[in-house]
Amino acid sequence: MKHVIQLNNIAKAFISDEIQTHALQGINLTVAKGEYLAITGPSGCGKSTLLSILGLLDVPTEGEYWLSGNNVANLGRDQRADIRAQHLGFVFQSFNLISDLTVLENVLLPLTYQPNFEKKTAMLQAKQALEDVDMQHRMNHFPSQLSGGQQQRVAIARALINAPDLILADEPTGNLDSKNAQLVLDLFKKLNQQGKTICMVTHDPRSAESASRQIELFDGTIVSDRTVQSKSFAAAALEV
Repeated sequence: MKHVIQLNNIAKAFISDEIQTHALQGINLTVAKGEYLAITGPSGCGKSTLLSILGLLDVPTEGEYWLSGNNVANLGRDQRADIRAQHLGFVFQSFNLISDLTVLENVLLPLTYQPNFEKKTAMLQAKQALEDVDMQHRMNHFPSQLSGGQQQRVAIARALINAPDLILADEPTGNLDSKNAQLVLDLFKKLNQQGKTICMVTHDPRSAESASRQIELFDGTIVSDRTVQSKSFAAAALEV
């Protein structure tokens, strides 16, 4: 089975006032194509740092990061930006939609940075991405005219627009009520069933239960890695 992610002995240290803090230590992890992984653990355990490294927003202090067979641990800023634009999709807790762009324009935005951008083709791709998340009927609205759940679905469409190898989600249900959280998690599950590889950081055990695999971080190390029978958000909530 092809690995989208392979981390070999990844470490990340931060230095502040001559004090070195180890955010990650000895991280060894493989994620196969088509897996749905939840990264869990208490605040300050290294979840966000790990996601930043996976998303090429930060670089490790030590170790190797292989993304779809390419070692990307020590690339320069411009090279990392190119890979992010072409191979990664991001979904954030705060949606990060641009308020003065329409829904369609927000989804279209990542493609405008592609060297071979062609507007007519890109418009068709953006409309298809919105249809995939059932938001095509709101393509001419602005983010302020949408509910939180609708904004997150638009953000997911934007993440899908470049047909990424990997979708990275940072607390994607953190700003949503339980109903909209369930809609977003159902969408992730649908995308995963279609073959998308997803890595989601979450502090919420109910959201984590929607994934098919969970790893737990504690003090910068992986302390648990298990395959689970994924559950709906509502079913997981009944067990809490």
